Amino acid sequence: MSIEKEDALTMIKRGHSYTSMPNSTIELIKNSAALGVWCYLMTKPDNWVINKTQLMAHFGVGRDKMISYLSYLRELKLIKIIKKRDDETGTLCGDV
Repeated sequence: MSIEKEDALTMIKRGHSYTSMPNSTIELIKNSAALGVWCYLMTKPDNWVINKTQLMAHFGVGRDKMISYLSYLRELKLIKIIKKRDDETGTLCGDV
């Protein structure tokens, strides 16, 4: 059985956008679900705020699974999890 992949030039000609990713990073991630999450995050702009609830809905997984994927990516130093506090109330903002 032969498997062919669509190359970037063909995708551009067809009007599709694509994301370039470092091969070494893709090869580093051994957890296929976490790799999917990381690839998805790479398609977002740098200033995009990661929202765990949105990721859970997009991938159709629960809180515990998403936490494990994000923790795995954090262990590989591919993401940072930063909890921000509201300046007025002191409560945590967001859900990552």
